[in-house]
Amino acid sequence: LKEKPVGITQKFLVVTCNYPARRAGIQKLMGIKDAVKKCPHLVLISGEDLSPYRQISRRIFIELSKFGSSAERLGMDEVWLD
Repeated sequence: LKEKPVGITQKFLVVTCNYPARRAGIQKLMGIKDAVKKCPHLVLISGEDLSPYRQISRRIFIELSKFGSSAERLGMDEVWLD
């Protein structure tokens, strides 16, 4: 999937996508029908069940907390270390 256009979907939207998809004209929060019309070979992956991402995010946060006196979590994919 590295060089293929990939979009992550939730409900009826492509909520995010990789760079090959962006080069093909796909944008965040674009409707799935519009995205597939614009890029017929777009690979769609469901992002409805986020529990695996949350589990990994927690594990990464715990590990990063070991490197700073204070760690602040700003979502599943962002951590600030002091």
